[in-house]
Amino acid sequence: MSAACVGNLFASIDHKSCCCLNEDDAAPLANVLTVEPTDAVLRSDCDEQLLITVAFTSKVKLHSIVMASGAANAPSHVKIFVNMPSLSFDDAEDAEPVQELDLDAKAVAAGDAIPLEFVRFQNVRSLTLFIDANAADDDVTELSHLGFIGSSTDGMDMSELKAVG
Repeated sequence: MSAACVGNLFASIDHKSCCCLNEDDAAPLANVLTVEPTDAVLRSDCDEQLLITVAFTSKVKLHSIVMASGAANAPSHVKIFVNMPSLSFDDAEDAEPVQELDLDAKAVAAGDAIPLEFVRFQNVRSLTLFIDANAADDDVTELSHLGFIGSSTDGMDMSELKAVG
């Protein structure tokens, strides 16, 4: 993907380096980091909070994020941090995010792309999402898809190189 080509960044996600704190073991992050939404979900375990870290295989420029959920307990508020992969819940509550989003329930239900402040997401190696509330004010938050739209800033993904001859 060239730097000028904006599209789905699924192929740029380093799935082995992604993690989620407070996920229900029966409904983990891997269920929602997919090309397209599926019937599987990510669900919080002990309370409504989720701390999701998504790593990329190369630097990316993020244009927007897709957070989809048809559930009443869909995320309603998220703090976004860039290149801070080791945040704890305490850190995420106290630190200044790069952007904070109050999510529109209709946009989340429809799986609409949520625009980001593009100039603040130009050199992203990892993204941490702190979901601290849901629309139902319930003890469990549920997400059915998490996607990213943008472009790779590197000309070539070195992890895709294969030896020849």
